Formats: sequence, structure tokens, C-alpha cells
Amino acid sequence: MKKIPSENVYLILCWLSLLGCHHHITTTSAFTTTSSNTGTNHRVSSFSSSTTSSLRVSIGLGPEADLTDEDAEDGERSEGYKNNKKTKKKEYVAGVDYEVPDHESFRLSRRSNLDEQCDKWFGDLLGSEDQQGIMGSLADDARKILTTAVPLINDIALPEDDEEWTPYVSTKLPWTPLVPAFGLEEFGLPTPRRNAETWRNFDVSSMVNQDYSGSCEDNGKIVELTEEEITDYRVQLENGGSWIPDDKCQARLVYINGRFVPQLSIEKDDLAINIGNIDDNSSVVTEDVKSYLSRLTDGHTDELAAPVPTGEDTYCNSFKKLSGPDHNLGLTAEQ
Repeated sequence: MKKIPSENVYLILCWLSLLGCHHHITTTSAFTTTSSNTGTNHRVSSFSSSTTSSLRVSIGLGPEADLTDEDAEDGERSEGYKNNKKTKKKEYVAGVDYEVPDHESFRLSRRSNLDEQCDKWFGDLLGSEDQQGIMGSLADDARKILTTAVPLINDIALPEDDEEWTPYVSTKLPWTPLVPAFGLEEFGLPTPRRNAETWRNFDVSSMVNQDYSGSCEDNGKIVELTEEEITDYRVQLENGGSWIPDDKCQARLVYINGRFVPQLSIEKDDLAINIGNIDDNSSVVTEDVKSYLSRLTDGHTDELAAPVPTGEDTYCNSFKKLSGPDHNLGLTAEQ
């Protein structure tokens, strides 16, 4: 017997087809139809369906499209605005937009009580102008350099193509107070600091509590002894095993508290002599010798004793340039 589906069956098929057009719905169904001999009575004998919904969202820019002339003009105006913002920075005017601080008033602002004690201890070691000793004018020159405070200068970065360029630069803002490097608050040479890396393994507190500044009276002057004093000192030297009889030594120089004693000494021009004050003995202490004695460490005397070859025909005569930015030689004002 031939089975012909009715109009109801076609409606069901259309309904299922419409549902299948939606991507987020999945529909499965099964049905069978039966028909009577007259072809007028049809019914659905069985029907089952299951529906699941799965929502998937994808957001993207989509395919690139050619910009219109209007869009291009808008883009150019936007880029021009950004460039103007970058180039046209506001220039602050001193005294109007900000107040220039008194940098000198902040020079000693970071010192602790122990730091002040360290500076006093170092100042006592340098002594005064009355304590020249045998070094004469060289002592005055060195003391003047060491007691001159370092200038407060802002560290400005150099162009990268500059031969003196270094990445170790800390530029302060114009309204920020300038302070000297750690340990250089008062003197021209870094003084001991308990928290400084150089002094980390030292007992700084105990060191500065010990006075090393003592110097004898009339330092650098020759000692004149009486006959009784000569005998007493000679006996002391003999008992201490430091005395050599005159007939068994070629030369002998004796100093008491740093002062030369000619009455107990034996001088020979080609073997041993007492120089005395270098300013009064130019025949022995030449200008070359004075230049060597006047050299100070830590960048105060930047010129090398002899040029160092850096190429076939190039030489370096500077401690700072030779050491470079990664080493510890250079200006004392720098950290």
C-alpha cells in the first residue's frame, strides 16, 4: 500500500528546517507516518526531538578595508596632535613655576651624629696651618685641597656619541636640593661612613673614638740635647738593642718623636743624611721630587706619572679616562 504524507507532515518539516538555520541550536528528530486506505486520515505515530544550545562568540577586526579620504585626513590630524603634544613640552620658569632651593643649606642635612664625629676625627688628623712639619709648603697645599668642600653641581647626562658618555648619571630636577656624595659633606676627600660600602667591614665607631691626631711640639725642628740627656738616651737605646757603636756602623740617623737628633746620629752625604724641611733643602729635594710628594690619590691628581699607550699612536695620561665609568678612579666629588 502506498503511503502519501499529508500537509501536516510538510508543516513539521518546514518548522524543523527553520530551526536548523540558527547556528546556536542543534535539532535532531525522528518520525514515522501512517495513512489509511482512504488517504484522508493521517497521523504521526511517533516523534522525538532533542535540542541543545551552544553559544560561541568571536570578536575580531574583520578583513582590512581601504581607508577613505575622510578617514585618512582624520588620522593625519590625530598624529599631528600627538606629535605636537610630544614636542611642545611646558618649560618651567625659575622663580615663577618653582622656587630655586638654597643648595648650600642642604649640604650637611644628611649627616648623622656619627657622621659628624667622623668628620671631626678626620679634621683633627689634617691639623692646622701651624703643623707643617718637614713637608713645609706641600703640607699647606695638600691641607687646602682636602679641606675645600666639593662644589654642588647637578649631574647632566651627555649625548651617547660623546666620548665621556656614561650611563651612571643621576640628574636632579631644578627644584630639588643638590647634596654632595656620601662622605663628602665637609671635606674634599670621602671620609669614613659606617654604612658606606668601603667601610662596611670596619668598626668605624671605635676607630673615630681613638685620637690619632697627636703630634709633638716643634714638629720638624731639630732636637738639641744636653750632655746628660745624650747619655740617658744612649743608655735607653743600648738596653733596647737599638744602638750600634760608632766604630761598627757607617751611618746612623736617630729621631725622637719625629724630630732629628744630630748629637746621636752619624751622617754621610753618599749614604745617609737628614733632609729636614724640604723648602730649605732644594739641593736634595728637587722640583721633581716635590711633584711626586704633592700627588694625592682619589682623583685629586688626575695626571698619570707616565702616559699609557692606548693604540699605535695614542696615549692616555688621565686616571679618570684610563679607569672608565666602571671603576673607582675619577673625581672625588662623584659617588
